[in-house]
Amino acid sequence: MTYEETKSRRTKKKKAKKVFTPFKLILIFLLIFCLWHLNISNIFSLILNNTEASATTDSIDDPYKDVPLHSYNWDNLSVTSNRVEYADAKGSEAMQGVDVSRYQGDIDWAKVKASGVSYAMLRVGYRGYESGIITIDEKFIQNMQQAIAAGVKVGAYFFSQAITEDEAIEEAEFVLQNISGYDISFPIVFDLEEISSSDHRTYNLTREQRTDIALAFCNRIEAAGYTPMVYGNASWLTDYYDLTQIIKYDIWLAQYADCPSFPYDFKMWQYTNAGYVDGINHIVDINLCFTSY
Repeated sequence: MTYEETKSRRTKKKKAKKVFTPFKLILIFLLIFCLWHLNISNIFSLILNNTEASATTDSIDDPYKDVPLHSYNWDNLSVTSNRVEYADAKGSEAMQGVDVSRYQGDIDWAKVKASGVSYAMLRVGYRGYESGIITIDEKFIQNMQQAIAAGVKVGAYFFSQAITEDEAIEEAEFVLQNISGYDISFPIVFDLEEISSSDHRTYNLTREQRTDIALAFCNRIEAAGYTPMVYGNASWLTDYYDLTQIIKYDIWLAQYADCPSFPYDFKMWQYTNAGYVDGINHIVDINLCFTSY
């Protein structure tokens, strides 16, 4: 390449640079502007979203904010292979209990007592979820007599399918009739539970109706001089009942876990439905009671 050709080529490159440099500057400026604009938009969006979320959260009215909370310290729980135990800072221990019905068959209550069980909640009977007929549990009288004879303290529960307050009172009267003459030291429990099928008679009850029915049962039990109690799991107690009214009576919580998460006050905790207790030949519900009745 000659000197003139080299000089001409260098001159063309310089001219190209002079032409291209402003164009590059414009592209860089546009890129910076776009990035800046996107960041500012995201910042405003983030601030707006957080503000809206905060406002939404703050505006929610907790319907149970006035319901008393429990005071249990779950650090005091200890879990073994087949039992959960609780002892508070003063060394006071929660009582071990079982709840039974005809499904547990014949029970050796002396062995149950010797295993460390202090109390038993016995099913008095149930109302048919289709027929509506009240039936006594076929093992109730046997369990009642033999548990008391073995020194096991007893309470009772009724599996309800009441659809009116009058039916709930009828169920309470049935319980009172069948526990008459026995030494009942633990609560009498209203047990209305969720049933998986939709053909049961309580399927279409509203939250208000369930609450009124439970209260009608408990009011009648209380009027007769016994301690009423309502049984349920956490969602049932808070979603299917009005807990602000139900909490008037003692709560029996069903939650199958090593530690309950239900924050509100309860007196009894059913921690398993698949426990094993000496003297009972079938799996059984086991409970802790945190108060002395």
